Amino acid sequence: MIPAAALTVLLLQLCLPMAAAQVTPGAGTPPPRCPTSCGGVKVPYPFGIGNGCHRPGFNLTCDRTRGREPRLLVGSDLQVVEISLANSTVRILDRAGQVKLTFSEGLDGNGTWGGLGAGGPYVLSEMRNHFVVTGCNVQATLVGNGGGVGCCSSFCSINDKWTGVVTSSAGYGGAACSGIGCCERPSP
Repeated sequence: MIPAAALTVLLLQLCLPMAAAQVTPGAGTPPPRCPTSCGGVKVPYPFGIGNGCHRPGFNLTCDRTRGREPRLLVGSDLQVVEISLANSTVRILDRAGQVKLTFSEGLDGNGTWGGLGAGGPYVLSEMRNHFVVTGCNVQATLVGNGGGVGCCSSFCSINDKWTGVVTSSAGYGGAACSGIGCCERPSP
C-alpha cells in the first residue's frame, strides 16, 4: 500500500506578463459596484470580477467555495496571488489543478500541464517561473517540448513519510523548500 504522503503533488508558481495593450496604473475605472479584491488580492482595472467590470480577456473569478478562504482565479484552477500593473505581471499558483497526473503500478507517474489556453492576453514569463514538489521520497522531472527543463527531489525521515508532514514553500508563507518534504527550483 502506498502512503498518501509518498504520492507526488506538483505545485507551480508562474509569472504571466500581460501581453495585451500596456495599461497604466489608475487608467480607466470600472463601475463602483465592481469588487476591488478577493482573498486578499487587489483587483485593479482592466482586471475585474463580474460582467462589465473588466476589459475583454481580463475577467477573473472570486471562488467563495464553502469551507475555504476566497480565492481569486483566472480560468478554472489557476489561483491569482498578485497583480502588478506597474510590472505588467500577474503571479499565479497552480496547485496541480491543471496538471493531470496518472500513476502506473510501479509508483511512476506522469502528467501534463493544461496551459493557459488560447486567445487570452497572457504569455508565460521566460524567467520567473518556479517548479515546486511536495511529498516524501518523490522525484519529479519537468519536461518541455524540447526536452528536460528541471528536476526536483524531496525526501523525508521515516517518521514524516508515514505521518505526511511536509514543509511548505516560501511562496505559501512557510520556510523555503530545502529538499526535506519539499523541493523548489526556478523553471525557465
